[in-house]
Amino acid sequence: MDRRLLAFKASSMVFSIIVIIIFLLAVYSSFINPMIEGEMFVVLPSEEDIDWRFEEESLIVESELEMKNTGYFDLQDIDIRIDLLRLDNGEDVETFYSDTIFIESLEVGESRTESITLNLSTEDFSEEEMEEFIFESLEFQVSSEMSARYPFSLMHLDLVYHEIIEWDGVVQELEFHHEEASVHTFGNDEGSVLELPFVVETNDLLSGTSNVDIYMEDKDGDLYSTYSLDIPLGTRVQEDLRFQLDEEGTREFITRSQRLDFVSDIELGEEGLTFEHTTSHDWGAPLNELEIEVSRDGNKVNTSYSFENDSPRTLILFPEIEVFDSDGNLIGSDETAHYVQSGVSIDDMISIEVEGEPAYIEVYFYEDDTEMEHREEVWIDE
Repeated sequence: MDRRLLAFKASSMVFSIIVIIIFLLAVYSSFINPMIEGEMFVVLPSEEDIDWRFEEESLIVESELEMKNTGYFDLQDIDIRIDLLRLDNGEDVETFYSDTIFIESLEVGESRTESITLNLSTEDFSEEEMEEFIFESLEFQVSSEMSARYPFSLMHLDLVYHEIIEWDGVVQELEFHHEEASVHTFGNDEGSVLELPFVVETNDLLSGTSNVDIYMEDKDGDLYSTYSLDIPLGTRVQEDLRFQLDEEGTREFITRSQRLDFVSDIELGEEGLTFEHTTSHDWGAPLNELEIEVSRDGNKVNTSYSFENDSPRTLILFPEIEVFDSDGNLIGSDETAHYVQSGVSIDDMISIEVEGEPAYIEVYFYEDDTEMEHREEVWIDE
């Protein structure tokens, strides 16, 4: 099965758990204040008293509410209705939960325990809804209504309460600092590492450890590299991601600007629930559109090179050119230096006098700040 399809199904579970968290916060806010002012007091469950489990495509959450009649009269025909609504600019856009609890009577000093069961199907949530719950700040309203009557219907008690609940999202920050990315090479034969600063902050309602797998792909979905890390939940974490690149990938990143997709599979906690998030970036190559031309003029070898610094960094660049004969003997060399600001193009030529018959050249670029290296071999046409 497609990795992204699996991630979507699992993320539905995450969405369900988020709704549960909001619901419990909402119940807490709505019951304590209004109900204590009347004739009834509601004791909410503690965290350890809430049981949740998965059954096929559903998340089942079970808990109990204890209700006490703390007034001076018996209460009869008690109805408690709870509605959890999502708001958009103050308007109701969706009802996530609605339930009614009925109690026939509650005598003075009597306590009653009632079960609450939420059954949330993962098929009811769209990918867009999950994205909003995970990454955006949202607003909810919980409406609580309670009605009851006193013996002989001499009096009737009605309580209505509305509470606004602010939801900050599960992932409050997930940023790739592309402007600070750099390529660190180990020589063309050994590839390189793309180093990319990464920041993630998760809601402090969460605890445990999250496993994050990040796939770096080109615009066509072809995989360049993968990086995995474990982060503690409920906090803000900064880390440098290190994507290994082979020789071909190294040349691509140094000499060709391109769009990159970073696909993050994020696993929350011990339950193994995952969701997928994709962010795109236009990668600016430091030697973008590098072109090298070599020609011979008598005993001189002329090498022209051009490129644009499309990266956000200023380059302190040292190009070096070595000329070899057909046996691989070095017969001439020269070097120069360039201070290349972001967005600036270089078009230069180096002329080298040689002793012997030149066959090919090696052009070597070294960047002083990031220690980036790039080497190309060009044969001389007869």
